Amino acid sequence: MPILIRCFQLNDFFLFGESTNIYPDIDKILTIEALKNKVVYVDIWGTRCRSCLREFQYVSKIQQKYHKDTSIVFLYLCSPYTTNWDANNAKRWREQVYQHDLKGMHLLISAECYENEFFNKYKSRIKPENMFMIPTYLLVNKKGEIVNFNAAKPSNQ
Repeated sequence: MPILIRCFQLNDFFLFGESTNIYPDIDKILTIEALKNKVVYVDIWGTRCRSCLREFQYVSKIQQKYHKDTSIVFLYLCSPYTTNWDANNAKRWREQVYQHDLKGMHLLISAECYENEFFNKYKSRIKPENMFMIPTYLLVNKKGEIVNFNAAKPSNQ
């Protein structure tokens, strides 16, 4: 079961767990209490994805711009590289969250959540060239609905 840790000095939420067994799909993830009535910028990334990691250098500027706006939350979903649990990927995930000082909520998602419950479920709303690609950026409205499946990446903000 994931553990929700409140980091007071950073005013961040870190949701660390071994899988999304408690949140089997993105729609369930978006029902987390901390996300209710918030605009959510979702970053789906991978620990071995160079373009994902390059984008992190631009995140702090966006977060500084909106840091006083408590109605905006940054949600980072780290995608798997295999269908099995990968302890090395989980370790890299935690390390990279801290290394890049990524303020927001973080969840390591399962392969099923990534492939079946996101991309396959919403493939008609995702640009064909972005299918199963990371990084992927989404924008979610205060009702918890994904309103933009091709949101701008941090370097384009």
